[in-house]
Amino acid sequence: MKDSALEKLLSSGEVKLGPKESAHDLEAMYHIILERRGKAPESATAFDTHLALASLCKFAWPGKLPSYKSAMTAYKQAFRGIAASARLQDAFRERIKEPLSAAQTFADVVLTRPSAVFEPAPPRARERTKSAARKRAKSKRS
Repeated sequence: MKDSALEKLLSSGEVKLGPKESAHDLEAMYHIILERRGKAPESATAFDTHLALASLCKFAWPGKLPSYKSAMTAYKQAFRGIAASARLQDAFRERIKEPLSAAQTFADVVLTRPSAVFEPAPPRARERTKSAARKRAKSKRS
């Protein structure tokens, strides 16, 4: 991991990874969000870091609905492997909406659902996410 700020947050336990999350994938998405905000990781403000990680469900955010977390977890699954895939990096970069890339204050972003700040995942990735959700639902019924 090359981002010391994110690495510190992970090692301190302030940011926790989900069961199927990769630190490298989280770092890639975090860097792409900062890039879209016109920031390098080393020049990101506390607000930039908080916003990026809140949008990825790693920090609280004023007004963020509980349903955002489950929807965003599914959304991020569509980008599993992003750290090693230029195609997924490009796809994620293209899906960041203006409220996330241009926000200057907490009031500028309302995290009610991922579609408030991200365009839908690519069709192929969405199908994998739906398939995984069906498998989870089936295993819960068993």
